[in-house]
Amino acid sequence: MPNRSVPALARPLLFQLPRIAARRDSSPSLPAEVRSAADLPDRLFVGDLVPESFEVLQRGWRARYEDAALETWAELEFLGRDRPLLRVSAAFRGSQGLFSQTPASGFGALAQAAIVLPQPWLDALRERLAGFEVDLLDAPGDAGFVGTFPDGWLMTILVPVAVRDLPRIGEFHRRVEADPQRRTAVQTMLRPWWSWVEYAVGRSPVAEESPDAVAERIAEAWGLPRTEEPAFVDHPGGPRVLRVRRHHFNLEVGTPFRDVERVVHALAESGLVVPVAGERAPERRALVAQAPLLDRGHRIQLYAVDRSRRIVHLPPMTEPGVDPTLVIQRREDLDEFLLDLQRHAPF
Repeated sequence: MPNRSVPALARPLLFQLPRIAARRDSSPSLPAEVRSAADLPDRLFVGDLVPESFEVLQRGWRARYEDAALETWAELEFLGRDRPLLRVSAAFRGSQGLFSQTPASGFGALAQAAIVLPQPWLDALRERLAGFEVDLLDAPGDAGFVGTFPDGWLMTILVPVAVRDLPRIGEFHRRVEADPQRRTAVQTMLRPWWSWVEYAVGRSPVAEESPDAVAERIAEAWGLPRTEEPAFVDHPGGPRVLRVRRHHFNLEVGTPFRDVERVVHALAESGLVVPVAGERAPERRALVAQAPLLDRGHRIQLYAVDRSRRIVHLPPMTEPGVDPTLVIQRREDLDEFLLDLQRHAPF
């Protein structure tokens, strides 16, 4: 694999992995020029076009989009007299949370309907992901999201990856590519990063152990050397904690909302996301949020159920505007690159 060696301690390191293309992409006509289902977008927000649903109306036309998931659909209607309008309504897992209408200058205007995700949809997805160590983050009202057409809400899945698990990313790619129900594009980025593990004194027995022994155990578990001595830290108004710096890789997966559950299942089947086993644990918990919430430099804190320990993901999760250090364009180069990265982890 020529010209794919891992850069030596370049900063910041950011590896762009092969893009997994959408199943279909179309070039639709203008709404006023639609005469048949063949003139419509192939996908819309949460579903694929049902060609036989296309119906010509007295004032325009109507069509329906459906997903393989139960009770997940979108309906699109064009009303075209003096002020032509596109009207869209949609449901996800039985929750109807979207209704919007916009001037029908072009289909791209529908992106305005897909800026903030309906809360019932987030709640339904959270319930679907409850069996995995995954946290779905709610969005603050001032997040400044941007909608897209035709797939709507872009999401980021952030997965901490140990060095020994890097080859599993290749398996994840293969599973996503092979999933016949996955319809949208998936983009993956990989970066070496770090987070803090904090053990609360008086709540966690780990805080009573030798700090050096705790740090060595974490370094061994994630396959990367320690670069900072553990320390006791006092939080104002909170408990004293033993803080240990943890090095790992961040796998950042970008996918539209519609396919988040399918992508999480592929991550789990590849061993990158773990199922909940008994009490929930934060150490390997993945994060899911509407992009660009994880790009904004917020600290993300993940607690154990008894609050005896927490993981603090430090900003930036991603760095907008930073060019990738290395771009892996071909799927056939990915496995060798991951093995090379595993041998020469740049920390």
